Amino acid sequence: MSPATVVGKAAVDDWSAVIDVDQTGVLIGMRSVIPAMRAAGGRSTVNISSIDGLVESSNSIAFVARKFAVRGMTKVAAVELGKDGIRVNSIHPVGIMTPMVTDVLPEEVGKD
Repeated sequence: MSPATVVGKAAVDDWSAVIDVDQTGVLIGMRSVIPAMRAAGGRSTVNISSIDGLVESSNSIAFVARKFAVRGMTKVAAVELGKDGIRVNSIHPVGIMTPMVTDVLPEEVGKD
């Protein structure tokens, strides 16, 4: 398990790296498109979260925190930008078995 996955073992440097990529990246992405969307009279942007942004998971505190954050950031942006005709939404797909997640999931997950 990665050190950033468990509450009692989450290293601050690992935590910060995760937040920098996922939360700060979403902020920079939204900020970069706002001027063009305002100039166009409105448009829509979609942020990618995860099902873990809607429900709790005990497998990775850093992953769940960043996905909940993306959901919250999306809601705030939607309220702030709605007056400009800009829609801001997030989608919350279910997990996909990749090497990143198989390292933190219990061994029995995904075995049927």
